[in-house]
Amino acid sequence: MTEVVLEAFDLVKRFHDGELKVEVLKGISMQVVGGETVAILGASGSGKSTLLELLGGLDNPTDGKVEVCGLDLSRVNEQERGKQRNEVLGFVYQFHHLLTEFSALENVAMPLLIGGMSIPECRSRAIAALERVGLGHRARHRPGELSGGERQRTAIARALVTNPKCVLADEPTGNLDRASAVQSLDAMMVLREDSGAALVVVTHDEKIAAEMERVLVLEDGTIR
Repeated sequence: MTEVVLEAFDLVKRFHDGELKVEVLKGISMQVVGGETVAILGASGSGKSTLLELLGGLDNPTDGKVEVCGLDLSRVNEQERGKQRNEVLGFVYQFHHLLTEFSALENVAMPLLIGGMSIPECRSRAIAALERVGLGHRARHRPGELSGGERQRTAIARALVTNPKCVLADEPTGNLDRASAVQSLDAMMVLREDSGAALVVVTHDEKIAAEMERVLVLEDGTIR
């Protein structure tokens, strides 16, 4: 039986602006199993990024809960939640969020160092990940010396170097031209296949959504 790596139960998210209450998500339930690829498609402002933050334990729902590999994120403290994120989840954002003072190699190795892996093993795995996305020759370059597409592929390598169970990607090609977007998506799919990770991609791009095995459409705070 395929392992359930991520599951949401009746997620509700409300925001308050003075006396005004805005309900962005209205009872969303979904399940992601190991190795599958899922697109969450929706217009700008539909709540896609909010949903992804809840799925990754980066924010708390107003109601409902999220389980990552069976762990209810609402029942653990922030330290345990952070440990689960580092070990089980990988994150890719529209903007790469690389540390500018470190090389591509050091950026990719960072999650492994945080996890307590030895420096030689961190280097070995980070170099292997960069080579898989076609950037082995750029390992010693800092983000400012890389193109936009190269920076995003570095961020993808960083997200997958830990061999996570699930990768959450928020508009991962939204800031790139079409050629760089295709390269970055291909890189993400290659590393995902290597690790066997599930992939959840939030996007408004129907071409990217079409590359996934399953498409969920977020509309008016619900999934259809």
